Amino acid sequence: MSTSMEVDPPATNQRIEFHPLAIVHMADQYTRITSGGSPLPSNAPVVGLLFGMTGEEEQWQVLDADDIATDIIETTQQQVSLHQAVFPLHSVVGWYRVSSEDAEPIAEDLQTTQRLQQHFCSSAEQPFIFCFCQVPKNKGSDGDNGIDE
Repeated sequence: MSTSMEVDPPATNQRIEFHPLAIVHMADQYTRITSGGSPLPSNAPVVGLLFGMTGEEEQWQVLDADDIATDIIETTQQQVSLHQAVFPLHSVVGWYRVSSEDAEPIAEDLQTTQRLQQHFCSSAEQPFIFCFCQVPKNKGSDGDNGIDE
């Protein structure tokens, strides 16, 4: 595993599959927050946990994403337990952050990944996924949403 923000070269058998539901959930959360349809401020971080299953030979399936805070607090654990009550085969396999900034993952992302891995994984050897999604900034400067009517 990489200890810096560099990407590890893929091993021959490594594979991560994202179910469309996980992608849609991340996009929906981003839209709700940035458009003002959320109780959170429109500049709030768009983060959450990734649920799925790990298979043999380093293959992972990300089956769902949920906008659960990445802080290790009692509420987070309760929300994870509720998710697992409905989907008992799912475990927390990673976390995500969606940004419209022209940026790369930052050092804090690595720290969050390590903290969540220590909390949700049974061993330090167990891989933990960080998904960074970058959304292009809105080109309209006067509130134009870019949609032609």
